[in-house]
Order: sequence, then structure tokens, then C-alpha cells
Amino acid sequence: MNTGRCLCGGVTWVLAAEPFQAFNCHCKLCRKAHGTAFGTYWFFHAGEIRMTGGEDIAVDYRSSHMLVRKFCGACGSVVPYSGEADDQHAIAPGGCHDDGRPSDCNIFVPHGAPWHEVTGDLPRHHDYPPETGYPRVEEDPVPPPPPGVVRGWCMCGRVAFETTGPYGSAWNCHCGRCRRGRAAAHSSNALNDLRHLRFTQGVEHLKSFRVPDARCYTQAFCEVCGSKMPHVDSERTIAIVPLGILEDDPGIRPEAHIHVGSKAAWHVITDDLKQHDGASP
Repeated sequence: MNTGRCLCGGVTWVLAAEPFQAFNCHCKLCRKAHGTAFGTYWFFHAGEIRMTGGEDIAVDYRSSHMLVRKFCGACGSVVPYSGEADDQHAIAPGGCHDDGRPSDCNIFVPHGAPWHEVTGDLPRHHDYPPETGYPRVEEDPVPPPPPGVVRGWCMCGRVAFETTGPYGSAWNCHCGRCRRGRAAAHSSNALNDLRHLRFTQGVEHLKSFRVPDARCYTQAFCEVCGSKMPHVDSERTIAIVPLGILEDDPGIRPEAHIHVGSKAAWHVITDDLKQHDGASP
């Protein structure tokens, strides 16, 4: 039995069948929802995902004419939702599962983040694969930022921030917390000096969840749309910025995969970045 849960464990579910499709989606909305380079989605027929707890704390957010996304209102993790208005399909985030179907392809590749290179032999599509019949999704162009500024904002636009200083180290983390928190194959985070981060609007819509037994791990997100946001660590005077939320190129690239010993069995690392079973040395 393949069970899934969010980061806090408040929302739980069981998969009653194998997914009939599995995509890595690189579109901007999915990057914001997960805070990382791509979201991995498993597609099921209606009724094949059975929710076993926490439906009362799941929050709906319509991100397009096709999708009403769901996330846990307590911890921000993406959780299963219906794919289309007719409710004929259901979608589960692969990142909340240790085992499952490997991805079939990469979609919306031209919309991908400038800091992430798609590698490997999986097919690559500009949109949804033609055989699916799913309609094309467009992205609105964004004007360039002021010099020296890197901007980020959530899907609903209520929370926005900017950074004005260079980013420090960046990494892809495959630990169980990051996978469930981001509901993705891995998180992609970068460090920034707290003095260089400024929220320009919507601080009142920020929520955070700190894992009870963790020394530092905290997930910050917009309470309206669930987009992952920077976590302000005042004690260490740093901001941990989920790279997927950024509108602009931060000028840094992840330098390694860490906690690969906890990697999801369905995900294959295909790039040539350094890999560490635990934290980076």
C-alpha cells in the first residue's frame, strides 16, 4: 500500500492504483507551489486516491482555468487535488512518497528556471505531451528587475519580496523533510544575508511551520496560495530562500545534492553535481 502525507502529517492519503502518467513540470506556477526546480505529478483516475485524514485543513487555490491546487494549511505541503473541472482525474505529488512510478517526461521545459538545467534522457515537451489532449497554458511576460535586485512573489501575488545582495551557497536536498515539505523530488534552497532581504508586501499572509524535533527546519509559505517563501532565521541572521519562488536569475546555481541517502526511490539524479549521502561536508 502506497501511503502519502504532508510535512506535518496532518493530511494523509492512500493510492489505490498505479498512476497512469507521471510528469516533471517546470512551469512557473509549479515552481512557486513547490519552491524548487520542478514538481513531479502522478495522474490517477477519479477515486484512485483515497484521503485518510486532514481534508478539513487542506486549502484550495485556483491557479489557472484548469487547476484548483490544494495544500496543507498547517505546513504548506502540496497535497492531492483534482486535475480538471470535470473531476475525471486526480493528481498526487510524487515528493510525498518514497516509492512510486518514475517520471515519464519533462513538461513546460522552456518555462524552466534559469538556475536549473534539465539533463537526462527523458523526453522534453514545450507544453503537455500532445497525446494527453490537455490544453496549452501560457505564462505572462515579466518586466526585467531594477539593477542589482532579485524579485520573488507568490502565485496569488499577495506576498512579494526582493533581495539586493549576492546569494551564498545553494543546494538540492533530498532528505525526507525537504521532500515532503516541498512535495517534490528535492528542495532547492539558497542562503542570503538577512540584511539583503526585504518583503515589499503581504507579510501578514506569511505562515510558517517548524518541525517539532528539528533544530532549524522551518517551512514558510503564503497562507492563501501555498507558495513557498523565504524563511527568516533571525538567530543566524540569514534567509533560506526557495529558489523556485524567484522571478529573476539569482546568479547562483545549486552546487551539490545532499542527503542523497534519503532520496526517493522513483527519482533519478542525472546531472553531474556532487552528491553527498548526508549533509554537505
